[in-house]
Amino acid sequence: MASASEHDAHQCSNCPKTAPLTCKGCKAMPNATDGQLSSAWYCGAECQKAHWAEHKAQCKAAQARQALFRAGALAQQIFYRFSKTTYMWSPGRIEKIGTTWLIHPERHTGLYSQIDEVGHFIKGAKYQLRQVYGGEGPPVIDGTDYAHTIIRVTTMNGETYALDMAGAQYGWYEPVTPWQSYNTSRVREIKDVVPFGGTRVFCKTRADNTGGQHKWVHGIKEGFAKSVDEAVEWWQRRNIPSSDLLRLPEHEFQKRRGSLIDTVDEFLQLYKAIQESNGGFTVREGFKHGGYDRKFTSFALGTIPGRAA
Repeated sequence: MASASEHDAHQCSNCPKTAPLTCKGCKAMPNATDGQLSSAWYCGAECQKAHWAEHKAQCKAAQARQALFRAGALAQQIFYRFSKTTYMWSPGRIEKIGTTWLIHPERHTGLYSQIDEVGHFIKGAKYQLRQVYGGEGPPVIDGTDYAHTIIRVTTMNGETYALDMAGAQYGWYEPVTPWQSYNTSRVREIKDVVPFGGTRVFCKTRADNTGGQHKWVHGIKEGFAKSVDEAVEWWQRRNIPSSDLLRLPEHEFQKRRGSLIDTVDEFLQLYKAIQESNGGFTVREGFKHGGYDRKFTSFALGTIPGRAA
């Protein structure tokens, strides 16, 4: 058992005595209600042993819960690296109006990207990010009500969570949230539910059917996504399986987590450098728009130099 601070006061989980010790197996583990840290407390080893039959299932569930929260936080950091590398605009001026953040591009030509999402329509956002499309005419602000994609996970013991790796754009920074809380406070309307990996398949199918710029942009993004897959596989072969990583002691987990994120970043930067060297990001003169499904996009594309809308 681990000792607590003398300033903390807890009751023993097995008797009415004050409990200065906590179960090592579930120390500072997130609970299933709101993700706050919790643990089982004991006055001594005898009470912990006597209480084990009752506490065992809760302890194992807490360990599995910690693995899920770690997986969510790790996936979020990899997503941030992926987005930073593949984001096809160089942000210039960032402006806040009320609770809305406007991202203005740098004043130079560059690669253009339209990010499509499926999932649910949000509510209760603390902030909003709006893309500002520059050009010779007045700026066009993307005011589309996007659907937002998350991953919903149900654990073996029946707990359900939302993994929201891109929630920071709305002021939601935690990557893992109990599903009931997330659904109540952040989901206005569910657009669709597809099996894990279904969005990737949908985007590829739509890109193939649409052609033009949509297929070209998707091909670039898919190349970066494959680099992430290859980086994780490469790291696991030289370290430990990701399933083992998530169950390491905290100090060792943080150390190896950093190594994995750095590896992903190196693979992404290498792929980017190779594509830049080979002209993979070069927009052909007169490249025609292949048919996006948002009205504002056609106008915005027409403002990009070297592009015929």
